[in-house]
Amino acid sequence: MLQCPNIVSLLEAFRRKGKLYLVFEYVERNMLEVLEERPDGLDRESVRRYIFQLCLAIEYCHRNSVIHRDIKPENLLVSQSDRVLKLCDFGFARTVPKSGATDLTDYVATRWYRSPELLLGSTTYTAAVDVWAIGCLMGEMTDGQPLFPGDTEVDQLKLIQQGMGPLTSTQMELLLRNPNFRGMKFPDMCRAIDTLRRKYSKRLPAGALEFMRDCLRMDPKRRLSARQCVEHPWFDGLPAEFGWTPMVEPTEGAAKAASGGGRNFQPVSTRQADAVSAANSLAGFSVPHLSPTGMVMPVSRSPEAPEVPDTPGAQVGLLTGADTDAYGDGGFEPDDEDDE
Repeated sequence: MLQCPNIVSLLEAFRRKGKLYLVFEYVERNMLEVLEERPDGLDRESVRRYIFQLCLAIEYCHRNSVIHRDIKPENLLVSQSDRVLKLCDFGFARTVPKSGATDLTDYVATRWYRSPELLLGSTTYTAAVDVWAIGCLMGEMTDGQPLFPGDTEVDQLKLIQQGMGPLTSTQMELLLRNPNFRGMKFPDMCRAIDTLRRKYSKRLPAGALEFMRDCLRMDPKRRLSARQCVEHPWFDGLPAEFGWTPMVEPTEGAAKAASGGGRNFQPVSTRQADAVSAANSLAGFSVPHLSPTGMVMPVSRSPEAPEVPDTPGAQVGLLTGADTDAYGDGGFEPDDEDDE
């Protein structure tokens, strides 16, 4: 069983009076609270270190075929003592096959951090939606203001195009097919303002601007992968400091036997393993969002809630980076249909 130090840990799970309770590690505050204390943004080095830790968490998720789909300041927990960042709230998370995109729900992520393909209603998007959110968060950490604060989905798309350029041909097809945008025409965006350079050139070095721009490419195929994010030159020195080493894709047998390999792969404690096992045994119950503060959370049946997947085993396993035979051959099996 494996875990990532930049993903909040599940400590215990128990059932009481027909409800499932999940206990998570306590982290003092989230990034939204940090930014509220620093309305003009964080210093350059803090932005670099926090974004790097977020990239570590997302790289770990993507390597294990999981898309988070709801990266935003409220879901980034920050320790006051050592400034460690931990990703939480996997209520929108979804496992996807490594072979490629499958049918997924488009109603995920908070609007300001939603990529163009999500805004346009794509159901075959990829893990690149998480990388887009990294770029948005980096801008917000830098000056304290959301990068694309759209009031509606249409306004959001307009702001994105004004800053990053026109929609791709594939995205234009999505726009024309989506009944929510019927009759909608955007102004000519071919001469989009270089928003990133205009807004952040005085606060970020050239390498940081390059990183942000590559996270925010309109074409998702041109965005950085999560691993490329971690290995970007802007983070020079941080991979070694945080104990990250590139992982070679393991064979099936090697994956089951893995127990180390850098800070991204750490064995969980027996208590954590027992917690995952207990939660998985209660598969009839829905798994909730992670607590933003590490508190005990009760869970009841709630099939009507769109943000809660109905596959508790996959989500609880992810919370501690579980990789056990309980999921079949030591991995996660995606559902045939998307969970809402």
